[in-house]
Amino acid sequence: MNEGNAIIVVLIVIGIIVIVNGMAFLAVRGFARGDKTTQKFFNSARDTLGQPFQKEDKSLEELRKRVEELEEKK
Repeated sequence: MNEGNAIIVVLIVIGIIVIVNGMAFLAVRGFARGDKTTQKFFNSARDTLGQPFQKEDKSLEELRKRVEELEEKK
């Protein structure tokens, strides 16, 4: 392959990457700014993913209260 063709191929590949990234950005932006259904989906996903941490927080809160009670008895 001569230098002229290599430069053209590199420019085409870079152009394709830029166009695909731009299209992906616009798609995600549109999805994130979507209607109430999209927002509801994100909120429910956040709540679902946060539930295990809420259980741990509750158990740690109980432990914290127990430690405070024991310190008060001293």
